[in-house]
Amino acid sequence: MITVTISYLVVERITMLKHIQIISGMQLGAYWLANFLFDAAKLAILVATTAVFFSAYGFNSPSMLLTFAVFPLGILPFTYVMSFLFTVDSAAQTFTMFMHTATILIFANVVFVLRMTPGLESIGDRVHYSFHAIPSYSLPTAIYFGTTGSFVSQYRNMTTGTGEDISPDPWAWKNNSLEVSTQFVHFVFWFLVLFLIEADLAKRFRRLYTACVKRRFPRMRTDLAVDEDVLAEQARVAVTPCEQFKIRVEGLRKVYEVKQGPCRARDLVAVEN
Repeated sequence: MITVTISYLVVERITMLKHIQIISGMQLGAYWLANFLFDAAKLAILVATTAVFFSAYGFNSPSMLLTFAVFPLGILPFTYVMSFLFTVDSAAQTFTMFMHTATILIFANVVFVLRMTPGLESIGDRVHYSFHAIPSYSLPTAIYFGTTGSFVSQYRNMTTGTGEDISPDPWAWKNNSLEVSTQFVHFVFWFLVLFLIEADLAKRFRRLYTACVKRRFPRMRTDLAVDEDVLAEQARVAVTPCEQFKIRVEGLRKVYEVKQGPCRARDLVAVEN
């Protein structure tokens, strides 16, 4: 489902379909809101189906099911931002599928083993919190604690490992409540990043940098002895229509300054629009 989402986003951007909609009057806010509502509706069907199967097999942990319910809030804006990294939809699909599959089936299991190994508990806990940067990591973690939380808590509390004890309460802050809260954090953070991307923040920073650099352009000095040929050229440029020039530069100076030591040249260039 997520691979399909990132695929059509890349296609719409690369084939200029999104641009055509924008110049036709579409608002970017409406574009992303419509995408989010439609994608969330599709994911809601998948989440509901998953909840039915879990219930059929006796996995009725409310905290686990709630994590699945709020999962679209975190994964969708994360996917929207990731789509800007690709120019080929097949590459976006491959990367997305590999990243989330590896996170759910490999990384989560490795972290679980680390957290259950007495000598590596603290390392496992740090890695566990770090992997929350990926929204899909919350799904296997919620499943593990929703199904084996009591065993995990009892084992960690009995051993003398390097990690802190784990509460058996699934609603404890560091257990499944963390997984639920993480999705809301992802929702706010990635939509903020998406807003900054669509606002073309990079271009705005370049404009700000250019404006700051212009303020440091050297001022034209009036105490210099200018050669007659330079004055004549300035007068010619000033009275010649701009259409006769491809590039028109006014007030060009090359100043030679003698300071303590050998003579050295410093080019001072001022361009007037």
